[in-house]
Amino acid sequence: MPKKLALTTFLIINILIGTTMFVTLQTCLNSNLGATTATTTSNTFFSLQLGQNSPIYSIIVFTIVAVYSNFIWIYSKNNNFFFNIIQRIGYTKFLKKGALYSFLGGSLLSVMMSFYQLSFLTLLIHPLQLNTPVTNQSEGISVFDNGNLWSIVQFIILAALGWGVYAVFVFAVTLWIKKNVLAMVSGGLLGVLLFVLPALLAQLLQGIGTTFFYPVQISTLLSPGMITYPSIPIEQAASYFPYSLLFYALLAIFLMILWVKQKEKKN
Repeated sequence: MPKKLALTTFLIINILIGTTMFVTLQTCLNSNLGATTATTTSNTFFSLQLGQNSPIYSIIVFTIVAVYSNFIWIYSKNNNFFFNIIQRIGYTKFLKKGALYSFLGGSLLSVMMSFYQLSFLTLLIHPLQLNTPVTNQSEGISVFDNGNLWSIVQFIILAALGWGVYAVFVFAVTLWIKKNVLAMVSGGLLGVLLFVLPALLAQLLQGIGTTFFYPVQISTLLSPGMITYPSIPIEQAASYFPYSLLFYALLAIFLMILWVKQKEKKN
């Protein structure tokens, strides 16, 4: 098992790094780099974020982050030998460790992706500035997109927290899935569903319930301030991030508590 786990982890990380590098380079080639400024670097970085690039790339990231964060816990839960150990140490202890390592795994991969993207863009385009005129903010596609290094660092921190919570949420959902194959692709399936469905419902209801649907929209959690609804100005989009974080954290906790109660009832 340790060798298989190490090999799987190695493959997952390298696939993610390779995909990130390819998409970053492809985006640079497709961008207008005639004016190589800090704002160009910032614009390109944010164009690589969730919902701004290829849907296939987004699905790959959804799936890989979830698998990397949850693989060992999925395997343990669905393996008779390891599940007997889980029963002996207690469900609560298992969930605490699973949630903690899922959060750390999701956050770590998010920071790693951002670091690789930013490093490549800085080398290929232009370094970011420490102090940026306010006028640059109007050129961006996000409230954080102004060519300022500190603005992007703030976005990276928020996105890392969001990906960590998303990984915990996926972990909580996979507790209810008995097939390893289905559990491993659940991150991608959930990501697509939670990206499309809230926006579709908000559109069908013509803006009614926007304050509920927007925090549920997964991009609000994973790419704060990037994708907005018509009734939400881009300047206010990032302010919904704490509500999205709280919603998915509480939903994950609820699913885990329910799972424990179900297992204890069966025993």
